[in-house]
Amino acid sequence: MGDLAVSLAAALRDGTSVDELARELRDVLDDESRAEMIARTEVARAQSQASLDTYGRADVRRVEWLTSPGNVCMQCEANADQGPISTRQVFTGGVDSPPQHPNCRCALMPVLDVSFE
Repeated sequence: MGDLAVSLAAALRDGTSVDELARELRDVLDDESRAEMIARTEVARAQSQASLDTYGRADVRRVEWLTSPGNVCMQCEANADQGPISTRQVFTGGVDSPPQHPNCRCALMPVLDVSFE
């Protein structure tokens, strides 16, 4: 496993912040903007997977793709336009949760099937 993979694995395991991870990756990559992009993307990936795990334990069966305000790419917009899907499905972009691409700012939201009587 290379230095980059080792740094990522350790940071995600230890709950390192995006800023701290970016600083660590700068030493490995010697490229500040690339280090920040990788840090943001991999932390977002870990957060999304943790959310899916939590939703599974809470018996959440459907999720919805939420885009961040502002400039949204066509693929993320298509994922959001798909509406709620089963947690066993993938979105039109071929992923089960954000990030769809590097620097993706989207999030996953549980769809709760509850009725208030």
